[in-house]
Amino acid sequence: LLPGFIGTVTTLLGGPQPVNEIEGTPIEDRDDALVIMTPAQSNKATNQEVEVMDHGYLHEYVFSVRQGKSYAAYVQFMSLSAKHVSRNVAIINEEGNDVTALCERENILEGDMGVAYICKADSTGVWAVRILGINGESVGAYFVGVEALDF
Repeated sequence: LLPGFIGTVTTLLGGPQPVNEIEGTPIEDRDDALVIMTPAQSNKATNQEVEVMDHGYLHEYVFSVRQGKSYAAYVQFMSLSAKHVSRNVAIINEEGNDVTALCERENILEGDMGVAYICKADSTGVWAVRILGINGESVGAYFVGVEALDF
């Protein structure tokens, strides 16, 4: 799919407008965009979902966590134009804080077209995997999933 096509169709069908900048700064230049943007869509996380992302959209997948339990979350893009996925994925805790740095990070395949995180919950609540669409970094079709781990 051509970049921009998904966003154009979404907008024409009455969906949310893409966000290109925050307070005059392009979203790709904002380190906090994943935390402060309002998700264009928010769904309950499952073991595997397939979705399509365009520039300027934030997708969120929420899941319940229990203190002391570990969870695996992964995002894998199928698009050849998705070259810096890890910088556009975050794990957000129940307080709205980015806890990605506290998780173990793994690549799924060669390159940076996907990322997996293993996180140990430090409290009980609802967390989210957030994915931000940035041209040349994280747009196109992707898989996302979350699983509780038993170890």
